[in-house]
Amino acid sequence: MRRFALAAALAATTVGSLSSSAHAAPVQYDDEGVYLDDLADGTGLATFANASLDGEGGWVELAAPGSPGSFTTKDIDPSALSSWGTVYVRGSGQLSLEVLAGGSPIASPSLVASDDPAYTRMASLAAIPPTTSPIQLRVTFAANGPAAPIVDALQVTWTSISTLKLAAQGPTTLCSGATGLWKFPISVSNVTARQTVVTALLPLGTTPDGFSNAGTRLRFVSATHGGVYHPGPDPIVVDGVEVQPHHVYWRLGDLRFGSTFPLGLTASIPNGALGATTYQLTAEADASNATETSATAAPTTASATAALTITKALTGVYRVGTKWRAPAGATVGYTLTVRNDFAPTCRATAQRVVVWDPLQIATSPGAAYPYAAAPTFLS
Repeated sequence: MRRFALAAALAATTVGSLSSSAHAAPVQYDDEGVYLDDLADGTGLATFANASLDGEGGWVELAAPGSPGSFTTKDIDPSALSSWGTVYVRGSGQLSLEVLAGGSPIASPSLVASDDPAYTRMASLAAIPPTTSPIQLRVTFAANGPAAPIVDALQVTWTSISTLKLAAQGPTTLCSGATGLWKFPISVSNVTARQTVVTALLPLGTTPDGFSNAGTRLRFVSATHGGVYHPGPDPIVVDGVEVQPHHVYWRLGDLRFGSTFPLGLTASIPNGALGATTYQLTAEADASNATETSATAAPTTASATAALTITKALTGVYRVGTKWRAPAGATVGYTLTVRNDFAPTCRATAQRVVVWDPLQIATSPGAAYPYAAAPTFLS
């Protein structure tokens, strides 16, 4: 399953609406990948150095205007991320920024003019590895200049990553012509999985001893949760995911973290498939903010047998009482008819059929059959 380019990153589409809404301080939106602190109180701050919180105004300012000062946030710890994004600062005066991990500075990204009108400055965190978490921010004020330095809001963004878990179960054995249920439970953790798509191939059977597998593909019957069968012949794209022919797909949209969906697929083995033909189904799950995952069910073995019968008919003979007779020198014909008796399930197509007859002709006078003791063999 291959995911195509999608819309812009989620954090970029949600930051503006979150930054302008009222909230307690601080708040963290793991689904959107946003941390906000409007500095209405000091609950999100760890330390101050020649700086203090003005609780009434809702900002941090220098305590003694003649000297530099700083404040440091508490840990900012996303539940799951694939990359750090941007720090936004709303404030005035000469400000600088440091990023800390484990209490020690690891980067000093430059503050530049903000691209979000709700903030005045911003700095990129792209150079911070996603494995570095949690982080803290330290904002430093220069000594008083023309304008007193203050900060009254902070925002940090990142790209959230969801975790998909997928399992696969199916029947151990199944009669040809009968239907079976395959289950693909999918669960979501960390954050909401966006534009989730699950696919499962209905495969051709793997036949024993090199027999042809033509006509052995599993046949779609139904699927739970809106699953749809795509017969082909060309691939289609569903929410950015390329779905190949002969796949069942589930278009699940956004799945909230902590949720589980027991996807089900009902299919049948074609009647006529050889016994011991095996089927192994693999499902794949993908989301725009998750790494693709897959699961393969244990093999399902087809249970089927051929039911061969053979009859023999004579021509050029006549019957007297209980005995067949033929004139001397007559040509006697024998017609052998082989059938594979029908059954709606568990019937296998007979392949590589061989019929032979030893032609053991009786010569004793008065024999019951001119073709006595001549069995016909079938395999």
